Amino acid sequence: MGFSHLNHYRLDSLKIDRSFLLQMRDAQMDNKPLIDIIYDLATIHWLDEVIEGVQSEQELNYVKNLGCNTIQGFYLSKSLNWNQAKALVNKTNASYLPTNISG
Repeated sequence: MGFSHLNHYRLDSLKIDRSFLLQMRDAQMDNKPLIDIIYDLATIHWLDEVIEGVQSEQELNYVKNLGCNTIQGFYLSKSLNWNQAKALVNKTNASYLPTNISG
């Protein structure tokens, strides 16, 4: 399926796989890493971006410098069930998890 088929779907977010994050290390100095290009395309099309697989402070800083505010990865936390996630959010005084999900 080509990219033109994406026009047939209503998209509001794009999750960027860890494999693209890993490729940024191998990018040549004069070439923009593919993760940057994918992120830019998502931004241009008003999609919320999620970068998954962040496992180090270096990777975290890289995606923050891209402008990404939504990430997943073991650097932040291991996988959590809903109750564990709620406890973590309560512990950090954050209030961004939806309240209408039961778990």
